[in-house]
Amino acid sequence: VSRDLDQCGVPSITSSRSDTAKDERFGTSSPHDLLELAALVFYRACATMNKLPLAEKRARKENAATCLREGLMRGNPSWHATLCYLCCNYGTRLAKDLFIYWFDGICSSFGRILSDANMEHSYDGLLWTLRSLRKLFFLLLPIVSGEKVSPKSPSTLNKIPWGWLTVWSCLVHGLPMFSNVS
Repeated sequence: VSRDLDQCGVPSITSSRSDTAKDERFGTSSPHDLLELAALVFYRACATMNKLPLAEKRARKENAATCLREGLMRGNPSWHATLCYLCCNYGTRLAKDLFIYWFDGICSSFGRILSDANMEHSYDGLLWTLRSLRKLFFLLLPIVSGEKVSPKSPSTLNKIPWGWLTVWSCLVHGLPMFSNVS
């Protein structure tokens, strides 16, 4: 799945499943199908996972949560689109610590993702990143507002406001770059 996501062309942020119906009539699968399948694979792998990976230990097989985080950090649009499907379809069934882990990964590379979009004049990837951040916002809001049981450690809980501060700062500093876009 990882290889397919790296090579996949993601649908435009505005395209819908009905836009790809004619492709399906000719026997080819749409990018939406791959994204839904990838979300299901990551859901099943992460649902059976006992705990988040430790940084100091190197596992024999790469952990699914780590694999998704690294794909998100690279800024590949198909990985962010997969996260959107994962949030929509399985967001209530996975541990919130996983979403915090992925959110932290996106935030740590958001500035680079933003500048890459501007340099390449390709904004679908940035739009998918912003869309995945929006989905994460609604999943993580109850944790920050105290409506649900918070994650195990306070340091994990502190990652959420710092992450949003990073995203906001990058967006505010990045807005002048987009004023030249036509």
